[in-house]
Amino acid sequence: MTENFLTVRELSRQIEESLNTQELNQVNVAGEIIDCKAHSSGHIYLTLADKDSARLPVMERAIIKCTLWRSTLQRIRPAFQLKSGMEVFIRGSIRVYHAGGTYNLNINAIEQLGLGDLIAKIERTRAKLIQEGLIDPARRRPIPVLPRRLGIVTAEGSAALEDIFRQIRERFPGFSTYVFPATMQGEAGIATIVRAIEEAGKEKWGVDVILLARGGGSFEDLAIFNDEAICRAVATSRIPIVSAIGHQTDTPLCDFVADLAASTPTDGARKIVPEKEVELERLDDVVEVMRHHLNRKVEMFTSRLQSVTSRTIWQMPDALFQGRYMMLQDIVNRMANAGTESFNQWKIRFRSLRDLDSLFGVALERKNTAFQNLKEKFLAFSPLQTLNRGFTLSYKNKALIRSVEELQREDKIQVQFKDGIAKARVSEIVRSTF
Repeated sequence: MTENFLTVRELSRQIEESLNTQELNQVNVAGEIIDCKAHSSGHIYLTLADKDSARLPVMERAIIKCTLWRSTLQRIRPAFQLKSGMEVFIRGSIRVYHAGGTYNLNINAIEQLGLGDLIAKIERTRAKLIQEGLIDPARRRPIPVLPRRLGIVTAEGSAALEDIFRQIRERFPGFSTYVFPATMQGEAGIATIVRAIEEAGKEKWGVDVILLARGGGSFEDLAIFNDEAICRAVATSRIPIVSAIGHQTDTPLCDFVADLAASTPTDGARKIVPEKEVELERLDDVVEVMRHHLNRKVEMFTSRLQSVTSRTIWQMPDALFQGRYMMLQDIVNRMANAGTESFNQWKIRFRSLRDLDSLFGVALERKNTAFQNLKEKFLAFSPLQTLNRGFTLSYKNKALIRSVEELQREDKIQVQFKDGIAKARVSEIVRSTF
């Protein structure tokens, strides 16, 4: 009789072989997750039961243990977060575990029941926004380097808001912000988010960039950020918007129509608010560069000014005109002598003519008047005329004095008047106040 007995392992193997059929290697099952645990290894272990089975006695519940291996999870990347109470559709294969005497459903694919319609709606909205040109990188506006005020659209008192404020305190204490509260989950939140974005865009608030922020959540929690009304409010905002919704793996449609997408609310705050110390250092560098260029300009123009003022015309301006004045005097004398000689010659030649003296006198008077006019024009350019008007020129060591800054008490100076030079000593220096 003993030869008909099986060992426990043999029995377990026979059960496994009987379950290892084509039908059970690829099974489709729908149910409700009643327990879900994510292991540190990256695997997810869950228990699947029929919907509403919680109302049945424990002994009457039909359940099956399921495993979603990390490698499978990385491959399929479900667009939702697994959690208890969620209805799902699973495709997988049955495996027997000899050590525990149990069987398990290894998950190959998983979908949330009812999620297909939602995803299809999102894709229709995406196609519509692309067709209208609202999803286009070329539309994106630059974010201000140093905003005057940040407008924050998020839930009041939320963890996301506290994360944002923490980043601002660390990076730029005292940075100006204004919160426009909104409901960030559920259908009722759509209208509040749209109103908050429109309000933040009004000029009276002085906001020049908006941060639309919400912390992580399930696919359903973040679904409203795929809504067409919110996407249009973001795309048509008067001022740039940074979308910071969920975590790094979440990419709602509003990320694509925003001017900049951030992985988290914390990351959004970092992308908008600069580090104060870094900006101050950068400003110091700019000021130093400007000071260096300004000093070079000042040195260059100072050198040019010294080169010009060292010339004789500035040191002794009367020397320039003295020679020309003498030349003018010589011309005047020659013209006078020439006029007299011409007159005598004509007088002798036309002595017999009546009224010769009278006619020639008139002509000579005209020429003399023209000459005097010409003489006055030449003299007007002489620096001696300045002296004739009561002004003086002061010299120190034969150099023209241009400013009191060149003098010290007890300095000996020479003061030139129109009719001579006076020597003086400086007893006091009074600087002008204008």
